[in-house]
Amino acid sequence: MLKLKSKRSLQLMLGAFLLPALLFTLVLVLKQTYPFGGASLLRDDMNYQYVSYFAYFKRHFGDLSAFLYSYNMTLGGNFLGLTSYYLLSPFNLILLLFPIHQFPLAIYIITMLKLSFAGLNMVLLLRFRQKQLRTYFNLASTNHISPLLFSTAYAMMSYSMVYSLDIMWLDVVMLLPLVILGIERQLAGHSSLLYLSMLFLSLIFNYYIGFMVCLFAASYFVFRFIQIKFIDKQTLPTFATGTRFALSSLLAGGSAAFLLLPTLTALRGIKGTVPYQFSFNETYNALDFVLKLFGGSFRYTDLWLGPNIFAGMLVFCLLIFYFFNQQFKLTERLLAASFLLYLFGCSYISGLNLIWHGFSAPQGYPNRWAFVFSLMFILLAHQEFIVAKRPQPEFSLKLFGLFFLLITLLAKLYPTIFNSKIVVYNLVFSALTLLAYVHFKSTAKPRMIWPLLLISCLDLTFNAQALFAANYPPIAHTAFSQYVAQTQPIINRIKQQDTSFYRIGTTFQRTEDDPLLLDYPGVSHYSSSEKEQTIHFAEFLGYLRAGRWTNYNNGSTLTADSLLGIKYQVTTTTEQHDAMILANGGLAHASKQEPLTATQPVFTHNHFSVYRNPLALKLATVTNRQILAYDFQQVKTPNIFARQNQLLSKMAGKSTNVLLPAELIARQTAADQLNYRYQVKQTGATYLYLPMKTSIELQPIDLTINGKKISNSYSDAENGIINLGQYRAGEELSISVRSQDAHTLAMTEQPQIATENYAQLKTTLMALKKQPVRLTKVTNTKLHGTVTVKQAKQVLLFTLPYDKGWHATVNGHQVPLKPAAGELMALPLKQGKQTYQLTFTPTGLRIGVVISLIGLLSSLLYLGWEGKVNQRHKIES
Repeated sequence: MLKLKSKRSLQLMLGAFLLPALLFTLVLVLKQTYPFGGASLLRDDMNYQYVSYFAYFKRHFGDLSAFLYSYNMTLGGNFLGLTSYYLLSPFNLILLLFPIHQFPLAIYIITMLKLSFAGLNMVLLLRFRQKQLRTYFNLASTNHISPLLFSTAYAMMSYSMVYSLDIMWLDVVMLLPLVILGIERQLAGHSSLLYLSMLFLSLIFNYYIGFMVCLFAASYFVFRFIQIKFIDKQTLPTFATGTRFALSSLLAGGSAAFLLLPTLTALRGIKGTVPYQFSFNETYNALDFVLKLFGGSFRYTDLWLGPNIFAGMLVFCLLIFYFFNQQFKLTERLLAASFLLYLFGCSYISGLNLIWHGFSAPQGYPNRWAFVFSLMFILLAHQEFIVAKRPQPEFSLKLFGLFFLLITLLAKLYPTIFNSKIVVYNLVFSALTLLAYVHFKSTAKPRMIWPLLLISCLDLTFNAQALFAANYPPIAHTAFSQYVAQTQPIINRIKQQDTSFYRIGTTFQRTEDDPLLLDYPGVSHYSSSEKEQTIHFAEFLGYLRAGRWTNYNNGSTLTADSLLGIKYQVTTTTEQHDAMILANGGLAHASKQEPLTATQPVFTHNHFSVYRNPLALKLATVTNRQILAYDFQQVKTPNIFARQNQLLSKMAGKSTNVLLPAELIARQTAADQLNYRYQVKQTGATYLYLPMKTSIELQPIDLTINGKKISNSYSDAENGIINLGQYRAGEELSISVRSQDAHTLAMTEQPQIATENYAQLKTTLMALKKQPVRLTKVTNTKLHGTVTVKQAKQVLLFTLPYDKGWHATVNGHQVPLKPAAGELMALPLKQGKQTYQLTFTPTGLRIGVVISLIGLLSSLLYLGWEGKVNQRHKIES
């Protein structure tokens, strides 16, 4: 008998693990997704962000410092926030087994495994609950296959399908059943080990979703405590039970402090952060919630239409049956309804919803904690399935009638989402599910559960493929592979030829995270961990800034590139390469321009050309102390080129006007275009910058210079500086700004034109280079070198964002680093030869480690004490 039970348990767990993998694979086959077709799982942020982070993870795995600080995000920055949010999943180790160009395959495997473990963990929770229900309701036996119905529903729920592209969230979704199982075991008088350890891992794997799990765990504990003590009338000491839960929760959080504390510190001042304000405004229309109770109810263009809570038609039907089942006490059903209403209120009311999102409005994807609805639906549906007797056919018929009316209404209200295909799908599977369930309950044959399982799996599969079809368009796996295969060798060759520290710019991009994907210091980046001040500094210098990211793309001026140490520029002008970029979802050449003037050709390979900037400064340069008092955030001039002149002047300690504005001669307004005529005032490289009053809802703009089209820019708020090439003093430029959209044209301001005096720029920069600075050691968290200062009132300026995590010594003595230019950091120096050392330690890491050690030790002591107490209670009973 024991062997039979053990065999059945193994089969059940194996089925719970394999069935989601099979169904997810079937979905990819149906959608012709790699490795079963040309499309890939690279959609939206998975394509634009995460795959690049994964490439960085693979390249730097084993180097802890690379995950604390990185030079590959904009100008460099604290990388711990990005690491802790995106890269701490243990499943990421699978990436190490694949070359980067094969990451679409690795992502499929990782996603499949996370869904499989979600099913496995859910079946463990359901088996525990099934034993509890069998004891409480005095049931003779229960179908041992039944948990498979609901574990698969959890693994394949709409939330996981819609947000499968946000792969880092799925780890905590996977762990949630074990967190809840830990609470159930605590309430049953067992050890707190499972709850404490799973909550700890939830906070480690993804602190953001982990925070949501913390809120739900506390809410669920209160719900179950009230149910067990006051409705089921079981003995449950209030103070002792509450203390155990609270203490184990605090110990889990304290043990994770080594990560949480420095992460929260690193994320201060990130983009999109606004102070929390409570509001009773609705997050979505209440009817949207009803829509989301059905399958296929998603469209990526309507992200904010309620939370994705569907977990299969079987779960939905049984949830309704539960609330009408008089086998359960009325007070129990009212408590369950109140708890669901509480969750709905937290989702519906904006102020409460923001609390669940970490007191901050989510960027892009809303309702990120909706998976807790699905879990609660499944637990209640499972209880109904286990306990309920044969349902009345009349009630089932009435329920189908209700579904028919709701589906018809939703089809009229949401025609783009609830199209005819989705309507038929919901009607067919609601009917099949009700028939199969009633038939199963009407017979005493356990094998009749298999048709119900088949219908449920088909339902979940159809829902998943419908959601994939309505989600963001995928990128072809060949497009990604080709881009990596063609571009990576160029970056590698540059690094092989020049082993010093420098930055690289490209006049094309796959995404803003190319520096992470291809592994080079640049000035482009996009993540939820980017400091807003850094974004604005890049924009201040004229680098392309689109909303929440920074981008080198078409570059800036030779002046700005030189100041920031952008030593190499990679260009390509072939239409084939542009097509490949567009196939990757990236930006091709919005403006057709030449390499920066005075850069020197280094090599060409296929359609790539690499140029070297001989004026590029090093990472550290001795500059005048005036740079300390200069703050770019206080600069009032709107002219990009005047700003660059100011920054260069402060560094040099004397006024310089390298970039000379062109003179506006004439301006003319037409129906669909603005015409300008400028006269160049000096000979040199000439640049254009078109300021915009807003970057919201702009349509493409065509720019022509002297009758030649040079750009179809700004369709993606692409407001970077455009290099127009060489012009002589006295030459005139006729500029046309054209758009078919009146709003877009009204949002354009007068173009800024300036010409660069190369000789003056070279003289100024060479003067800065005269005071020799050597970098003898460069790692992600350490900068060592020597410097010879020949003049007084000088500082060693590092073109890195100022961060309190950096600490410096000069000749063995600690010297405080100073903010410079409002964004960079500088080291005050005395005259003479000096040895400097800079070390980076994320702020809060040391104290976080101490708290974690105390938390871990306290956890061990607490669990040991708890074990002895539980053992004593067993002996006494």
